Amino acid sequence: MADNDVVRLIATSSNGCVDSTDVTITVFPLPTPQITGNDDICLGDNLQLSASGGATYQWKLNGSPVATGPTYSSSSFADNDVVRLIATSSNGCVDSTDVTITVDSRWRNLQLSASGQNGTGNLRYLLTGR
Repeated sequence: MADNDVVRLIATSSNGCVDSTDVTITVFPLPTPQITGNDDICLGDNLQLSASGGATYQWKLNGSPVATGPTYSSSSFADNDVVRLIATSSNGCVDSTDVTITVDSRWRNLQLSASGQNGTGNLRYLLTGR
């Protein structure tokens, strides 16, 4: 069915009387959920995701409910976690979208130290991370 389609109900009684009524169908559009925020983070970084495209929102992490509302943040994401946003429109229509989180754990604690001479000579860098 499409928006504004008309459905006619025709009823006939056991005595042969006939009556009918028309109903115009209203089809509401689905919400268009969108997730914004950086989905590529370092291990332990706080990530805040924001929702749009609906009236109310539910967030799921790997299938489990974790939050409601227009934002969701956490600092305990793991690589390849899947965040699903379920948006409901003001008319009760529901749609969802997913984002996969990429967590780079190689440079969690980056330290830089340097030594050398003022203006001349060799400069040595030491990069460490985990």
